[in-house]
Amino acid sequence: MKQPTVHKRRGFSLTEIVVVIAIIGVLVAILVPSVFSIKMKAKKTKELNVLKQVMNAWATYSSDHQNKLLPGYLDVSYQEHYELAWAFPDETLIPPAPSYDSDYLNVVGPWTWRLLPYLDDHWQALFFYKGIDWDPMTEQVNAHAYDVAMTPAFGYNGMYLGGWKMYIEDQNRTRTLYARAKLENDEVMNVVTQSLAQIHSPSNTVAFASTFLAEERTYIDIPDDMDGGFMAIPSMLAKSKRWSVLPDGKINVFAETYVPLGRYNGMPAIGFADGHVSNVPIQSLLNQKMWIPKAIEINGVPAESFTHSP
Repeated sequence: MKQPTVHKRRGFSLTEIVVVIAIIGVLVAILVPSVFSIKMKAKKTKELNVLKQVMNAWATYSSDHQNKLLPGYLDVSYQEHYELAWAFPDETLIPPAPSYDSDYLNVVGPWTWRLLPYLDDHWQALFFYKGIDWDPMTEQVNAHAYDVAMTPAFGYNGMYLGGWKMYIEDQNRTRTLYARAKLENDEVMNVVTQSLAQIHSPSNTVAFASTFLAEERTYIDIPDDMDGGFMAIPSMLAKSKRWSVLPDGKINVFAETYVPLGRYNGMPAIGFADGHVSNVPIQSLLNQKMWIPKAIEINGVPAESFTHSP
């Protein structure tokens, strides 16, 4: 009787194992960057979606206030003179109201508290960059008032849109910073835009930008979860150089200020005055005309390089 053929089982050779490992290594090297890129694109998309909501709220605020732009910042003196106050959802007043004591941080000065009602009070959305899963049922905005005021994901171009408002008690008058700015030709001009109708190129005017509060130094790498800032400041504020972009892409900061921040892909997210949002190269934001709608050419200096005295 013929015996059945017995096949001996053979393991992988060392060469085969090395080849398989090499192939796996190549696949990992290909896939990991792709997965990371997809993840970053998803985060950037979320950033732009939140910014779009902010822009819709900004436009609705203007519509509800007779085309007036959202104020850039409300000084305590201004709030006290006009007895302005905003409240948390539980109806307790947000500092510095009701006493307007100078010892209190001006939590209600920035833009956030005036736009939150137009964002359905969804303040957690402004902190998407922190990667925190906020529980709207347990996380009360009262406990995060400082963060909401000072470190939202986006800063407002409020120096030139809406304006920084204060009250001068000894002169008994309201003042908007840069409302009487001296130009290079010695003329005096209000360089602050107060209404949407005054913005002649809204599709190219910065209203909001992803920003952070920068100290005087050179920034090489900035983490994506860096605290945001409530203001957005152009590279030249009045006659003061605030920040610039070096040829290698590093950001050079000359004095403490709010600087555009490119989360996830190196390009700041910008909300333009016409409502559209986009990622832009930070170098393009050196154009002063994008920040100051009233910027003009003076003595042969183009509007893109516009400056003024305080």
